[in-house]
Amino acid sequence: MNTVADESAPGLQLLLLFAAANTAPLVAKRLLQQRWSWPLDGGLRFIDGRPLLGPPKTVRGVLSALLLCVLAAPALGLAPGAGAVAARFWHRLGWRDEPY
Repeated sequence: MNTVADESAPGLQLLLLFAAANTAPLVAKRLLQQRWSWPLDGGLRFIDGRPLLGPPKTVRGVLSALLLCVLAAPALGLAPGAGAVAARFWHRLGWRDEPY
């Protein structure tokens, strides 16, 4: 017999992975300061002159989110690949190196 806890476990695991993906760039920025802070879009500009992906998107943020999610996934009972997918998905939603 499935309990509510059994049915909600995958959702909780995903939520925790998203939390890791969201927190990792903030922690990495504090620890690494300006290191690896290259813009993810390579400095490309949109028609209106603003950065293509926005100024907070950095190589440091992507790598830190990916690394933390891959490391956190097995601790949550998931395959490391699931962590990589979660980090990639969260990046598409628009996490940032800086809080709003």
